[in-house]
Amino acid sequence: MAEEIEVTQDKSSSYKIIIIIALFILLIPILTVAILYNTNESFKDTTNNVFVHIPGPVGNYFRSIPSPDEQDELKLEIAKYYIGMDEDRIVDKLLILKGEDEDLYNELRHIMSRENPRKMTNVNERLQRAFLQDGSLQRILEEIEQDQEVFAIETANYITSLSLPAGVKEMERLYSAGEIGSKELGDIFRQFSEAKAADYLRYIDDNIAQQVRVQIPSNFRSAIDRNIENQLAREAQLINKASLYESKSVNDTLPLIGSDQHHSIQELAFIYHHFPTDRGGRILSEVNDMDFIQDLYDEMLLLEELIAARDGKTRHLGEAVTFYRNYQQKVKDMVDVYQRMGMDELAPLIERMLVSNTIIEQHIFSPEEQIVKTEENLVLDVLRGMRTADISELMGELSTPRAALLSQKIYRE
Repeated sequence: MAEEIEVTQDKSSSYKIIIIIALFILLIPILTVAILYNTNESFKDTTNNVFVHIPGPVGNYFRSIPSPDEQDELKLEIAKYYIGMDEDRIVDKLLILKGEDEDLYNELRHIMSRENPRKMTNVNERLQRAFLQDGSLQRILEEIEQDQEVFAIETANYITSLSLPAGVKEMERLYSAGEIGSKELGDIFRQFSEAKAADYLRYIDDNIAQQVRVQIPSNFRSAIDRNIENQLAREAQLINKASLYESKSVNDTLPLIGSDQHHSIQELAFIYHHFPTDRGGRILSEVNDMDFIQDLYDEMLLLEELIAARDGKTRHLGEAVTFYRNYQQKVKDMVDVYQRMGMDELAPLIERMLVSNTIIEQHIFSPEEQIVKTEENLVLDVLRGMRTADISELMGELSTPRAALLSQKIYRE
């Protein structure tokens, strides 16, 4: 009896071993297939393509799985949708996705970087900051940002304390020397008012201006551009006014641009820069407010530093003013002399000088600009300064043609 029980137990153990071996043999290929299916996209796609032909629920399940091409199209569609959001929302979406599917997270970042590299550069920087879990790293990063902000504020304050041309040159020097980069330039410009930023951006080197435009926010850039457009429109108006003033007499123009009552000193500097030097000197020679004239010269010199094409205009204008003041003193002296002369002596002199083109005074600024005074100019200016009674008496002593010529010219400027 005991022997039969032992034989039965031996048979049972043998069956168990056979079953285990059989299961092991069956499980190895099943596990291999499962591993390949989940790790090898090519194998997975081939398997899906085979199983889609199975009828019933199994085939329907595999037919519902997107193909690799369809998955790529879906990923591209999602990436385009995400990249159209603002940067804050993109960061939020990607952080959520990273927690759910890191592979898809990395693929979408790659696709989005192809769609909009500039925007994704900012997004990636924000993602990196979000991943800084260590408190000390985050604190160091915040300190760096604070230092950068302080540097931008201090540099902007220093630049605005300078004149506009000096401020422009200082920013160009800092950038060329490598003391500030494109990012720092953008940070500095963000400290300026819109009007001040427009001044700097308009006159700074074009390559540097382009770097600034990339770094500053689009709404600030648009506001600066509007300011520049307004400046250009105002300058066009001032150029038209300069042409209008040029056509007026000195007496009519003097109240308009001989003081800062009608225009700011900056506008007057621009007007005189677009005014003929001869004409500008004639008008300013009648101005006795030397503080006003000095302020005007100073402002014109600032414009010359910004606009190379205007170089030397202020110096020439000062020379013209000196020329006319000396000339006017000469006229005044001659008025006294002429009024003491007898008409029999004065009349022949006037008759000769009225038609004389002999140059008595000349100042050359450039081949295109000069002041020339002839004997005719001189005698007419002298007669304009004489008493009306003396002019009437002189007319009676002149020949009829000369008297007619004098009456035409003397009241013309």
